[in-house]
Amino acid sequence: MALSIPDIGNVIPPGADTQSFESVGVVKTQQNTNTQTNIDNNTSSQTATNTRSDSTGGELTDDAAAAVANNLENLAPITSQTPGTSSITETSSSSQTNINTVTPVITAEPPMKFLIADTLANSSYAAGGTACTGLAGVSSQYVVQTDNPTLTAANLNITALAPGVFIHTGSGIDAISVASVGGTNILDGGTNSNFLVGGAAGSGTDTFFVDARGAGSDIWSTISGFHAGDAVTLFGITPASKAVAWVDNEGAPGATGLTLH
Repeated sequence: MALSIPDIGNVIPPGADTQSFESVGVVKTQQNTNTQTNIDNNTSSQTATNTRSDSTGGELTDDAAAAVANNLENLAPITSQTPGTSSITETSSSSQTNINTVTPVITAEPPMKFLIADTLANSSYAAGGTACTGLAGVSSQYVVQTDNPTLTAANLNITALAPGVFIHTGSGIDAISVASVGGTNILDGGTNSNFLVGGAAGSGTDTFFVDARGAGSDIWSTISGFHAGDAVTLFGITPASKAVAWVDNEGAPGATGLTLH
């Protein structure tokens, strides 16, 4: 295992926010009209009409038509002034109109606090993470094993978009950055080789976890932005471990620094 601690800037750009639109309503209107007309030389008429609207989205019944029919029974012919010329005319009409109304509604989303990029799948997305309790100064977390288990073995670049976060990745070759947010943060790259980027000097305090337990091959992790007040925990290094040595100016080009072997 090797751990390099150079002093370089952020390697991952911050992300963006999202919004969504939804909600559909249905209005149905049914109108039944029956007209009975008694005609003579004076041309007189009587009309019964019933209209019903339903905005519940359910099926309309025949109640309106039944009410009209009942009204028609009470209509009486008007006696013609000229015998033999009286007539009764009845007309009926029924229509149903379905009106679909779409109302845009802005759905409030939780603030996006993490930008996740899968370097092998060439895809990225923003996430809100989950609440983190029990850690002073840390309010949100993104733990790959629980927030998106399908990415546990992926090679990820995760950028914090808000301060006070705990980020934990899996067994891939990962990069984690809190360089643009400050605050109190915990960066845990899990197993394998990882690149961890802390905040600027004076912007807060960061804790870095490097896990060398059970490594099946050589791993090399790099910590950038390591300042006074920050802390590093190395898992897998104990008093019984083989001798370790510090070497200056080793690591990847552009990210060299004090290195522990």
